[in-house]
Amino acid sequence: MFFSNCKKIKQIKKGFELTRNMQISTLLYGEANIGKKTLVKSIYNNAIWVDGSDLLKVKNAFLENSELVIYNFDIHKNYDMDDFNNKKIVAIANETIVPDYIDSLFGFIYKMPSLKERPEDLDFFVNKYTKEANDNLAKEASLNFDINKIDLSDNIKSLKIDIYKKIAFSNLEKNEIQDILYDYFKKNLNGNNDYVKFLNIFEYPLIKAGLDKFGSQLKLSQILGINRNTLRKKVNENGINRF
Repeated sequence: MFFSNCKKIKQIKKGFELTRNMQISTLLYGEANIGKKTLVKSIYNNAIWVDGSDLLKVKNAFLENSELVIYNFDIHKNYDMDDFNNKKIVAIANETIVPDYIDSLFGFIYKMPSLKERPEDLDFFVNKYTKEANDNLAKEASLNFDINKIDLSDNIKSLKIDIYKKIAFSNLEKNEIQDILYDYFKKNLNGNNDYVKFLNIFEYPLIKAGLDKFGSQLKLSQILGINRNTLRKKVNENGINRF
């Protein structure tokens, strides 16, 4: 299922629909993991799809089909006008800039905006993957996400991973946290002075969470039972710049 409240994407989808039955080739490009394939599948569900990274399969597909969807179109550059003659080609590329040589191959070229440029779509994906993560991980977590802090570095892929992590780590018991740390330390302990090396694994989340919860170093120093100057030193050592 394809979904978007983004005005620009709705215009792209309308453009595809208007030319669905015309022999006009179209390129859809943009960052990876933004829903380009899902959008095209919603319109060309019954078309022949071929991976552009396999040049031999692409060449054979050109010979055998008059309508074709090529994803990973940007992997190979060995296309020419003859391949596109009397054919309807829909190409999908994970590029942010279209090379000049491609212009002549397509009647229409659309750039799909990244998820960072589509704040109107974030609630939908957060709700979708929160429900999916709860179902798959047998959790019942209800998380209040700060939209500005969700990882969108790799668009939908990183958003989904971020949500799964938050759901998986919600309401962990002490023994579960200990098991995670045990596996980590068993894998990584092998040097000198490792106690100091790994101390911030404990101190950073403890101090950061305390500052976020109580709002002041003075209050947190009382809660932790340590001197305020000692706490200030640890804040600096751990690179915590909240205050």
